[in-house]
Amino acid sequence: MNARALMILPLALAAVLAAGAPSALASGFSLQLSSPSPGVAGQPMVLQASGTIPLDDLPYPYWFSLDALPASVVSTCPAEAGAGAQLAIHAGGELVVLTQREVADATGQFSLPVGFTPWAPGRYLLCAYTDDGATTTLAAAALVLDVPDGRPRNLSKPRVTRAAGKLVCRPGRWSGARSSYSYRWRVGGRATKRGRTIATKRVQGRAVRCSVTVSNAAGATTAVSRAVGA
Repeated sequence: MNARALMILPLALAAVLAAGAPSALASGFSLQLSSPSPGVAGQPMVLQASGTIPLDDLPYPYWFSLDALPASVVSTCPAEAGAGAQLAIHAGGELVVLTQREVADATGQFSLPVGFTPWAPGRYLLCAYTDDGATTTLAAAALVLDVPDGRPRNLSKPRVTRAAGKLVCRPGRWSGARSSYSYRWRVGGRATKRGRTIATKRVQGRAVRCSVTVSNAAGATTAVSRAVGA
């Protein structure tokens, strides 16, 4: 598995606790999608983890971790952060954040932005944990995130038309974000010239198709027209 940790900090467990141990979070540990909504595969999104640390525990460091698990394989987040990380490794998920320190304000509240780029479409079970930096999971939160395929989708095929002695490739209709178009002609079953037009005299008496490839940040999709006689 290719684990991508967008906000990984080194484990510094030796300096985690000066004395004693922190208690469980007082209330409201949660994980939400901030932007964009909905997300699409291959594009970054921002999650927001938030909660309240008991005032007596402010001198102690709290640590945050986040795993993205395929919901087709896993339906419930493990209770412990360590088990969540192991499951991410073995179930084909991602370690989004291995460990990051939570910084609370004077009232004990913290809000932690987390970057996450889902590289494949599907349903994700996001398992967030806060712990004492050693072995104790203090609180957990889960978020189910449906990530559609962000690549352009062809709604109607390209078509070939004639204009002023040339064949013109019309791109058809597409959905989704689009950043670029590219065109390729196929004459008699063989790929030839690139570009949106081709002279009819070059292809007389042969079957002609054009293909259109539309790309965006999530990937590319190609659609091919019906064959026409030149």
